[in-house]
Amino acid sequence: VVEEKISVYGVVYDVGLNFGGKNLSVENFRPEQVAYDMSIIKHVLNCNTVRIEGEDLNRLSIATREASKQGLKVLFNPWKMESDSATTIDYMRRASQVAEKLREEGTDMIFVTGCEYTLFNRGVFPGDTFEERMAWLIELGEKPNPIELIQEKNKILNQILHSMSRQVRQNFHGKIVYSSGVWESVDWDNFDYIGVDYYHNNESDEQYVEGFSRYTYD
Repeated sequence: VVEEKISVYGVVYDVGLNFGGKNLSVENFRPEQVAYDMSIIKHVLNCNTVRIEGEDLNRLSIATREASKQGLKVLFNPWKMESDSATTIDYMRRASQVAEKLREEGTDMIFVTGCEYTLFNRGVFPGDTFEERMAWLIELGEKPNPIELIQEKNKILNQILHSMSRQVRQNFHGKIVYSSGVWESVDWDNFDYIGVDYYHNNESDEQYVEGFSRYTYD
């Protein structure tokens, strides 16, 4: 069996995120601008993939169709921030129905079932806001039992991700992934691909590259 390796060159395209539970990050959404942007992504930036993220499902649909017209592979990333697990799971259910329609139209796509849930949503890390949850994570190393604490939180995370992935698969019949933070220990059996937001911090280039081995599976 020969395993095909595909090189992916892409960018993230924001159609409007509700960071902090206030205004969308893209206020003036215009389909003609999206069409222009997707053309630039394809023909000027020479990308073959675009990750389209945002909360409004209609905006996601418009941008996904424009990307598909340009022959771009789409990482379809519905993202409802600052919500609890029940609200997020129901949102993913509705998003997966929209995504399946797009897939049936011929869009080459992968469904992104959440991103860094522990920080951007409520119910795993303590705190009602992103800033409070981030502060808890930063201060974790100063606590007397940090490993036990993070393991406990990851159990909660994986329960939520299991429910989300199961809900998505009931409607969407393509491949799915989750976009995790490096502090999250994800049960990847729930997904078709491993997805990690692998940030470069203070480590050397060699240490940074070596760290990828944590996400290599047979």
